[in-house]
Parts: sequence; structure tokens; C-alpha cells
Amino acid sequence: MQYVRICLLLSMVLFAQSVWSKSPDNPKMHFLEEERNREKVERVLIHLRNVPQGSKAIPGSSGVVTIERRRFSEESQTLDAMATFYDVPVYKSYTVTGRHKSSSLAFDNPTELWGIWKDVEISSVSNEMSFVRNMPYILDVQASYVRANSANPSLQKGEEISFEVMLRNPSSENYKTSVVLLLNNIGSGAVTRIEKDVLIKAETHRTYTQLSFTAEEAGEYHFAAGIFLKQRINEWTDSWDWSVNPLFFVTPEHRTLDFAGYSWDVKAGFGNPGANLWSNDTTDVWVDEGGRLHLTLSRKGNGRWYATEVISKETFDYGTFTFYLEAEPADYDPHVVAGVFLYRDEQNEIDLEFSRWGDKENYQFGNYVIQPAEHPGNQFRFPVLTSGTYTTHRIVWKPDEILFSSWHGHWDEAPDDKIIAQWQYAGKHIPESNGLRLFFNLWLFRNIAPKTDKTEKLTIARFTYQPLSYDKIEAPFDLPKED
Repeated sequence: MQYVRICLLLSMVLFAQSVWSKSPDNPKMHFLEEERNREKVERVLIHLRNVPQGSKAIPGSSGVVTIERRRFSEESQTLDAMATFYDVPVYKSYTVTGRHKSSSLAFDNPTELWGIWKDVEISSVSNEMSFVRNMPYILDVQASYVRANSANPSLQKGEEISFEVMLRNPSSENYKTSVVLLLNNIGSGAVTRIEKDVLIKAETHRTYTQLSFTAEEAGEYHFAAGIFLKQRINEWTDSWDWSVNPLFFVTPEHRTLDFAGYSWDVKAGFGNPGANLWSNDTTDVWVDEGGRLHLTLSRKGNGRWYATEVISKETFDYGTFTFYLEAEPADYDPHVVAGVFLYRDEQNEIDLEFSRWGDKENYQFGNYVIQPAEHPGNQFRFPVLTSGTYTTHRIVWKPDEILFSSWHGHWDEAPDDKIIAQWQYAGKHIPESNGLRLFFNLWLFRNIAPKTDKTEKLTIARFTYQPLSYDKIEAPFDLPKED
């Protein structure tokens, strides 16, 4: 009988532990659930074309788009279109629902919808439509050619611009696609179309293709991008509202600067990360008399936000990199990203980033990352509870491991009571030592403008590099390894 009581008591204890482990009050369970809910997203341009009913079309009509139960309020600034980039879950297919509030507008036929569609339902009575999107890849376009001798954005007749287009296909099927660029001369209004057929193989993480454009007439150009499955191409419509969100060719003169004993290129134009406009103006990025590098993210008189980035001309190999920063990332707008990283290509990259990635409730806005970031164990997020604007960050890059550490203040070594975060990576994606460039940047995640006009700032007070052959620095702490 006593044995039965003991077994019964033990069973009750184990049951209680099981319930607690699954309880939402369990901090570990809450963290795991939060990680599972952190969906991967992709950027999708959905073009909802609508037509006037009668003669009283109302420009500036408003509407709501719902994607997987997420609502996006939108406003069309033209008579006939609402074209917007949305960040949506990476599913092979999902339902999109749109509704216009203006009683004078209704959605047109489904061939005008952006993407590969099916199960389309359109109601001219309720001004509501829905369809299932089935387009298993994303598209990103950026100018890959920088004109070195022009101080204004206008192209000259006969001048050529090249584009690099990035594609991804996570599905299990091969897709033959057509990549399309429209280029609009905003002076004459002439639109030129260039396109190229591309085969995107199944389970392709990233692939690139090149397109070129030669200006037949001088002027300033905007461009829009499209991508279609070859077997489903319909009449291709203008999928970009030029008046609302044009992409400028910004091609100013090339600029370099000297900082911390190295020479740096200053980025300018339009491109990644984040499809930002980049300024190399001396009022936006500069080195002061004390030798500190200043980066800004600011809104200009034309209403557009300009990011800044510098890229080392020299390449770096294994060694210790120490960065003495002046910034208040906790006060950044949720879409601001401050980056310090070593880079050769998408598979050889070591990142230190500060951003809430659009989520103002995200308290873990410090990020150590080894690319590819989506591989399990290649990221470490941490809160940055700042006490002042001074922080120091170190990356120790070795053949068999990478050590990250951050601490408050500008100390050459980390005092025990100043440590913010520390992480050791010993996985399979450590870059080989054949030359990575160093980047500092300040930009907008998904190019979403901040809520205020406040200029954001990142200052690099000092940077030092100690090659591995002379590396005497040991990690002053024990670190858990990540596989």
C-alpha cells in the first residue's frame, strides 16, 4: 500500500511538471512559442487595379488589404490603382482579400492582380475581392552600375545602366520566368520595357541575372520591376504608381574618405539593403576633426529618406575587430537598422546589427549573425540596455570559431560589470580567410519611413584591427557554443 502511495505521489509530481513545462507562464515555453511565431516573411508587390463606376471617380480612395488575417490600410493616390509592397509569410500560397471604401470604385478583372492567382472572387456590389496567391519566389532589383563622372541623376543619350536582379525559389518545382523592367523618362514620359527569360531551379536560395538599359534619350529615369511565369503571362500592366513610389537613378560623383587608417568608399544611389536611397553628401557622412566617423539617416527637402554607408577599400582576414560606437539604438525608430559587418558575398558575412526590425515591442534589438541567417544556430539576439551612448563591440574571427562580445563604455577590455552580450559561434558557416570588406551603415528596414522627421545618427569613434598572427586577445568569459 505504501508503494502504491509513493507511485501515485510521484505520478502527480511528474504530471504537474509536465503541465508547467507547457504552461504559457513558463518563461522558457513563452520564449519557444515566441520563436515559433516569428514568421519568415517575403516582400510582395500586390497591384490592385480598379475602374471608375460612372463619371464620378474619386481619386485618393482608401481601402483595406487583408493577408492571412493581417490588415493593411492603404490609400490610392491615383484614379485607377493601388500598388504596394507587403511583407507576408513565406508560404507557397495564401489568401489575399482587398476592399475599397469608395462606393464609386470596384475591382477590375483578375489578370490585373500581381502574382500567380487562383480562386478569384470579385464583388462589384461590395467593392471586395479575394484571390489565392501562388507565387513561390521574391524579386529584388538594384542598380549595379555607378556612373563616376556625373553629379546629377540625369542619364545622357547612349549611356548604359546595368541591373542585377536577385531571385529565390524555395519551392520543389523549377520555374521558367520572365523578369521585366519598365523605365520611365519623367521628362518625356516615354516608357521603355526590357525583359529576360530566366530558369529558377527548385530550392534555390538566391540566384542572380543581369539586365542592361541604354538611354535612347537624355533625362532622369524611374524604374519598376515585374516577374511572371512564362506559361501564365497576361497583358503586363504598369505595376508601379510612379507618382507615389518611384525609384530614382541617383548617380552622383564617386566619393571616398579616410577613417581609422583605412580608405573607404561612400555609397550613393539606390539599392540594398532595404531598397534605400543612399547619400554620399558631406553633410550626411563625414569624419570630424577628432577622427570620428559620422553616419546619418535623414529626410531631405524632397520628402525622401537617405541612408548612409561606407565600405572599406581594403579587405580583411582572420583577426580581432574592435568598434567603439556612439549611438542610442534603444531610441531608434523601429525600422532603423545600424550595421557593422564583414562581407564578401551572401554566404561569407559576419554581422553586428541593431534594429527592432519594424516591431516596436522587440526588446532584443541587438543581433550577432553569421550568414546564411536562416540556418539554425546562425543568429544570436540580445537586449541592449544602454547606460549612455558609448558602447564597445568586438568580433574575433578565427578559422574554427567566431567570438562576439559587447560592453558598455569605451574600454579596450570588457569589465565584468559592463558586459552587454557575448556569443561563440563554431558552426559550419565560418567565412574562409580570403578577403572580406568592412561595412558601416545606417538604413531603413523595408524602406519604411520613420514616424517622425528626426535625423538618426551612428558615430564610430574608433576602430581597430589586429590580424590573427598577432592576436593576443583572449575571450574573458566562458561561452556556450552554437552548432
